Amino acid sequence: AERQYIIDDHSAQMIRRQIETTPFARVSGGIISETGALNIAITAGVWWEGVQRFTTSAIDTSAASTFAYYYDDGAGGFTKISAQTAINVTQYDDGSGSLATLATSKYGVHWVYIGIDSDVYMIFGTGSYGLAQAELSTIPTNVPGWLLNGHARLVGKIIVQKNASTFSF
Repeated sequence: AERQYIIDDHSAQMIRRQIETTPFARVSGGIISETGALNIAITAGVWWEGVQRFTTSAIDTSAASTFAYYYDDGAGGFTKISAQTAINVTQYDDGSGSLATLATSKYGVHWVYIGIDSDVYMIFGTGSYGLAQAELSTIPTNVPGWLLNGHARLVGKIIVQKNASTFSF
């Protein structure tokens, strides 16, 4: 038997399919690198959010750009550290409400998000890891809801050893 297709509202169906199957995609740019002393650079990017195309500006925190760090405040919310320019090489988020100190020779993970307005946000990783563990670490499930609700999307992960002067990855 031949399959019958009902074409009711084709445009709405295509939009729904796009949002459900490919809610966020990078077209070009948005490449993260290290610049200066533990500063980050992100190239200008072109992105799709559902059926909306948007661009983000280049970021360089060794120059004028900054980012905000977030970590669990231990009470169901988050603490924000504004106007940051360098990756933190001594701490991680253990969920207690205060940042914990990385153990000697261990690695911290920092999750990089970019907003549709080109703002950059970092979420502290939740462990003091060996390198293999840091590489395999997964995105924290506890992140600020507003961050994920259409404003910003995950674009990368930075791994850095305690007290290092450069990124590991």
